[in-house]
Amino acid sequence: METILSTENLCYTYEGQKEYALKNINLKIKEGDFTLIAGPTGSGKSTLALCLSGLIPQVLGGEMKGKVIVDGKDTRQYEVYQMAQYVGLVFQNAENQLCSLNVEDEVTFGPENLGLSKKEIEKRENFVLNATSLSDLRNKYTFNLSGGQKHRTAIAATLSMLPKILLLDEPFSELDPTGCKEVLQTLKKLNEEFGITVVLIEHKLEQVLGFTKNVVLLKDGEIIANGTNYEVFKERQFEGGHTLRIPEALKFSYELVERGLLKKPVLNVEELIASMPQNWTLNFHRISKPFSFNRQERKANSQNALIEVKELCYMYNDGTIALTDINLQVFPGEFIAILGGNGAGKTTLALQMSGQLKPTKGKIYIEGKDVSKGGMADRIGIVGYTFQNPDCQLFCKTVSDEIAFGPKHLNIGKEEVDRRVKATLQMMQLEQFKDRDSHTLSRGQKIGVAVASVLAMRPKLLILDEPTLGQDFSRISSLVDVLKSMNEQGLAVIVITHDVNIAAKYAKRVVIMDKGRVLMDGDPYEVLSKGDILHSASLETPTAVQLSKLIGLPPMLTIEEVSRALWNSNGVEE
Repeated sequence: METILSTENLCYTYEGQKEYALKNINLKIKEGDFTLIAGPTGSGKSTLALCLSGLIPQVLGGEMKGKVIVDGKDTRQYEVYQMAQYVGLVFQNAENQLCSLNVEDEVTFGPENLGLSKKEIEKRENFVLNATSLSDLRNKYTFNLSGGQKHRTAIAATLSMLPKILLLDEPFSELDPTGCKEVLQTLKKLNEEFGITVVLIEHKLEQVLGFTKNVVLLKDGEIIANGTNYEVFKERQFEGGHTLRIPEALKFSYELVERGLLKKPVLNVEELIASMPQNWTLNFHRISKPFSFNRQERKANSQNALIEVKELCYMYNDGTIALTDINLQVFPGEFIAILGGNGAGKTTLALQMSGQLKPTKGKIYIEGKDVSKGGMADRIGIVGYTFQNPDCQLFCKTVSDEIAFGPKHLNIGKEEVDRRVKATLQMMQLEQFKDRDSHTLSRGQKIGVAVASVLAMRPKLLILDEPTLGQDFSRISSLVDVLKSMNEQGLAVIVITHDVNIAAKYAKRVVIMDKGRVLMDGDPYEVLSKGDILHSASLETPTAVQLSKLIGLPPMLTIEEVSRALWNSNGVEE
């Protein structure tokens, strides 16, 4: 097949910066390829996407050297609207892409501007709405959508243009596993049946490696590996070495290959299950009780609860019922993961507990005090909250000012404020950014600043809404390490996430939500082994749980636990 997308000695420097964001990128993507571009945060992935779409150099400033050729066309010679008919770009932040009042108008906006017939527009609209599971939301206002629903809408709007090349910049960051798989199936269909070339930028290797054909790895603005999936990941050289989050199944397969039980690594759990040896001849050590966190026992006496939610219900102004009869207690020192699909009510519950929304019905108690009719002021010094989108939370001129803002309004002395700012900057590894404008930082760095601004107020409970979105393995690990350390010092932590593997590895308690209700609440080993309930909530069973059951072991939450059980190894939890 012919090359449809290529770069020649591509270099790019952002305006006002001295260092290159991209360095000598030479890339060839053939027509009909399904290519993954991966790498740590700040490696140049999004910058490359902007170059491939023509937004660089036509719209953004800075200096670009070299060439970008799209379907035989040099992007320097064409306007962005002209290139949009050949390469469609889905942005990392879906809100930057939505411009219409409701979902249906958003999806039909592009085809209408192409001058297509009404019949063709309706055909495309129905196809992409079904493919992205948005048919029931076609008349819903875009500003009332959840984060994941907004991202699916942006994908649907781009798909409706049926461009030759579809370029997606982390489109799954806000999607639940079921939604992620549905969109991947759609991309596969577009790639295989319609011949659309797909270029996907994504951190979630676990989900996407079973669909992509080729991988390009970036680091510090340069290509460090380029080839088929197996060529790039045939050896475990990338396991943690480049801040990539290697899929659990791939990680385990490396160990099986080294022990002579597999011929080559596999990329995902489906391939691993299909490749598992039929007869295990290992003399492995079976453990009767898997490794477990030393959970603090929750006591039934509600007077011990930091927060108690009773029969909580909430309905939005448009009639959407977001929460129904929620009963939940949060005790000091707990580390809770709240899991659920898009629209499950997770964020709405967090906004209720943090005082930003008031219940339609039911009660909320903070340390035994009824605060149902109160707001955030009733929770100062007790409950801290970080938004899913950190841009909604940052407004000061510098990072230091951002972290100091909360403590300054607690009526504590300047010396104490300065001490907290310094300590929090150090704890969150933000010292080098202390004089930077928060809005000039990467998404991962912004999340760090948002968390730091809340921690500086010394709350008793910290609620984080999807704090791992769009972050590489290194940043996720650093953030969770801070949370674990603070949790061990007595801070109660609630992490809202789609990521079952993060919950499996770090949480002491897991709550599963679906359609505004709590389906399960309990120990991670019990909750995360209930595959039917997880599936009903648009979640996936953790890889380690699937493998441990297949092998005949008790349910285990991490690959390290499975390895220790099989070979009595002394592996250490990461």
